[in-house]
Amino acid sequence: MSSPAIVFKNKFSLHNNVILNSTGGTNNYGFYVDYMDREDTKMDEKIDELNKISGEIKNDTYIQYMENPLKTNNVFNERNDSLSKDEINNMKDSFVKSQENESPMWQQVFSFDNQFLKENGLLAEDGKLNEAPLKKATKIAMEEFKTKMNFNESMNWVGAIHYNTDNIHIHIAVVEQESSRPIIESGKYAGQRKAKIPQRVMKQVKSKFINSMIDRNYELNRINDLMRMELNKQVKDLNLEKDIITFQKVNLLLKELPTDRRLWRYNNNVLKKHRPLINEITKDVINRKDPKSYEDLEARLIDEEKFRKQIYGNTNDSYKENKLNELNAMMGNALLKNMNISYPKNSYKKANDLHNDLKVMSYQNKKFLFNISQIFGRNKQDYLNELNFERNQREKLNEEYLLQNDFEKRS
Repeated sequence: MSSPAIVFKNKFSLHNNVILNSTGGTNNYGFYVDYMDREDTKMDEKIDELNKISGEIKNDTYIQYMENPLKTNNVFNERNDSLSKDEINNMKDSFVKSQENESPMWQQVFSFDNQFLKENGLLAEDGKLNEAPLKKATKIAMEEFKTKMNFNESMNWVGAIHYNTDNIHIHIAVVEQESSRPIIESGKYAGQRKAKIPQRVMKQVKSKFINSMIDRNYELNRINDLMRMELNKQVKDLNLEKDIITFQKVNLLLKELPTDRRLWRYNNNVLKKHRPLINEITKDVINRKDPKSYEDLEARLIDEEKFRKQIYGNTNDSYKENKLNELNAMMGNALLKNMNISYPKNSYKKANDLHNDLKVMSYQNKKFLFNISQIFGRNKQDYLNELNFERNQREKLNEEYLLQNDFEKRS
């Protein structure tokens, strides 16, 4: 499995966790801010090593770390792209207050494959980073984090871009001055604040970050337009009563679908056995009406899937397969709705019965006309034969009369 080009990780600290700092003392949340601003480039490794033994980093520690000028160009938050010393001190005070109020602190990291940053025009060959898109993406991601976690308005966060490792990364610290997290009432962690972040929230935050950092709006909008405005429209606008090619299959589908039309929804389990025929009909329509748009869509889905595998790593989730399933459902519902409009309730039965009656009548009429034609054909021929016979007889009698006449005259 290939490593993703962007990794997002999170851990949290609780207010009563104690940890050794670089001088052997105890840290608090505020020291975490200072930790980011230390001049000692090895501080990161020292603190990490101590943490493995002693526990989590405290809030002010993280801010101190983020301030380290040899690791970062500047510290930023949702309001400013570069915090002054006074603003950093105010931020440390806010973090310390959150610890006093027993609020957890969330420590997050976005780490990048530098080659990926270069390929997307964010990192120059000389190592100069275009920081603006990364900071903007961080702000958007933190707003998503706040929304999904339902944090209150006392939430604060601070971030810093670090260059001191092989992979450029962004450190972020998040707190609430007045915690909104419920307290666990029983079990091993009774009395502690609930601070674990659901995996779905992690995915949503990372997705927001990536979509902001790398603008894929054109590609995604084009995929959406191909699906909805071009391919789905072909099925939606199809005149079922005049489309001779699909008539037979649609007619078969109408006979098999549930009589309760409220169940006519593609993803309804009741229609599961009918989906192959529905897909067959919609595919036939697209192949006849707009095959180039479908080819364009497939090519774009392949490109987007490659991009997603690059940033998320190889997963069992196929973007292309999911979007094509979405297209099938979209076109399937368009077909079912079209059928419901084209063949109103009960009208299909009447029309179908009439159609069958006409077929029977047509057969009977043809048989009747055939019989009549046979009858009239035979009588006509008999009549002609009789006329011919009578004519022959008259001619024969006439000849006999003439011969008799001629004989009498001679005698």
